[in-house]
Amino acid sequence: MTHDQFWRLTPKQVSQTLEAFFWRRKEENNGYIITAYYAAVLVRTKKIPRLSELTREKKPQTIEEQIAIFKSLPSNHVESK
Repeated sequence: MTHDQFWRLTPKQVSQTLEAFFWRRKEENNGYIITAYYAAVLVRTKKIPRLSELTREKKPQTIEEQIAIFKSLPSNHVESK
């Protein structure tokens, strides 16, 4: 953004621009943290997985799979009297 473009923005546009900037910065930092985490985990791994296993996209869970997982969780509710 040029100096001239900045001064033509309304206060709301400045706020939105800054909010978008900080959101992008946060997402970028989270990416760095995730990368460092996986690097540390891989250093400790005895058998390194194939790169294709690490980079493949996993299919989203179906609703049936989600229900089965939910039903397998222990019940922590207290029965009311």
